[in-house]
Parts: sequence; C-alpha cells; structure tokens
Amino acid sequence: MCPPEGLRIEMASREDPRVHLVPDSLRFVYESSYQYELEPRETAVGFSFVLARRGAKPPLHVERKWVPFESGPNARCYVAWLNGKPVGCAEFTIKEPERECVISLLLVAQEHRRQGIGRALLGIVEQAGRHARSPHILVSCQAVNLGSIEALRRCGFDFWGVFSRPTLGPEVEITLGKPIAAANR
Repeated sequence: MCPPEGLRIEMASREDPRVHLVPDSLRFVYESSYQYELEPRETAVGFSFVLARRGAKPPLHVERKWVPFESGPNARCYVAWLNGKPVGCAEFTIKEPERECVISLLLVAQEHRRQGIGRALLGIVEQAGRHARSPHILVSCQAVNLGSIEALRRCGFDFWGVFSRPTLGPEVEITLGKPIAAANR
C-alpha cells in the first residue's frame, strides 16, 4: 500500500517545538473485554507457561499519551506529517552491545490507519537499523492489541516472545521481531 500523497516523515529533535504538539494529536488507545495472563503449568520435564485468555471486568480501556524521548537519551524518533498535522510516530533505540534496534513506540492516528503510514515509519526505522548494523528490529505490544499484531505481521514481523511485568498490571506483552538482511546492511 502506498502512503497518502503529501506524507512527510521527519526525524524529530528534542528542541523542535512541533514535537510537543504530537502527544496531544496522537494517543495510544485500545479497549478489550478480555485480557491475557501467563499461567504456569507443570509438565513431566519441568514448568512451562500457557497464555490464558480471561474476561476483563470491567473491560480494559487503555489510553496513553506519547512522552517524547521517554525511552532514554539515545532514543531517536520519526514523526509522520500529513498537511501539517502529525499522523504517526516511531521512537526507537539501538541497544548496545548487541546493536538491537528496539522500537519503544509505533503509533498511527486511528483515522489514518491502513493507509501505509505505519509501514512507511517501519521502513525508516529499518533503514536506520541497517545503517547502525543491527541484526534485527524488535517491537512489543499488548497481547489483546490484535490489530497492531496483525499489522506488524503483514510488515514481515514474526512472534519472538511473550512476557509479563508487574508494572503492566495483568496485561501480557507479545514481542515481534524482524531480521535485517545482512546482505543489505
């Protein structure tokens, strides 16, 4: 899918006053009547974990504003602009010493989804990862956020892991990854 005509993707800087407009325009929002939990199971050879789906009472409603450069001093961010309005952003870091390219935030405004904006942002991040000689790109999202998981899979990402942290509450995150071809680095 080709991105909309007039889409510009620019690297954001901490000093750019427009960056502070982005959190008010772009929000991470999802609702779900269920949630996932990691459930330990004893097996003949030890323990394993099962991703168990449970009803959420009350239903989950998650809304989060982007905090620019929240993922640290080495974070880089690209913002997608359409007609002077921010419609998407991708923030990532290159984690040392493995040089992993880790996306901490990938967000497209709800009314602009399925137009190629997320794919364009991922392409820019992949190019930056390739330039940094990263072996792969990793991104995590909530297990109930099926729309994001499917969009990432359409862009070539595969399941790489699952984890749960007390800071997330009862929610479980899925990690997806995509190798960056060595021949193209």
